[in-house]
Amino acid sequence: MKIIAARQDALVERIEGEFAHKRQQLEHQLVRECEGTLSPKQFADTEELILLGQHSLNSHTRELALRVERLDAAMCARRIGMYGLCADCEETIPLYDLEIDPAEPRCFECRCKHLHNEMQW
Repeated sequence: MKIIAARQDALVERIEGEFAHKRQQLEHQLVRECEGTLSPKQFADTEELILLGQHSLNSHTRELALRVERLDAAMCARRIGMYGLCADCEETIPLYDLEIDPAEPRCFECRCKHLHNEMQW
């Protein structure tokens, strides 16, 4: 049990580190896109930062915003004790899936269903 807890702690550290890095990248990308009319200090609210990024015309900025959102959701799940549980069915997500992407919100079965539903649109 201690090994699993240690692996989860390491995953959370990866999430927090990646979040800080990607959030900073997104801030700088938005400042560049707005030609200096915004400053990173204006982005105190992560939710607002994500929203601005998602509405960017630049696909790289949109991808960054989606990753920041996913990492933020994983950190929130950790705070409420739901990290490592599928967002859809609440089954445990295997550690090997989380080691591939520590911010993965779904188990394999629900991820497949979600992708299938997206493809039907």
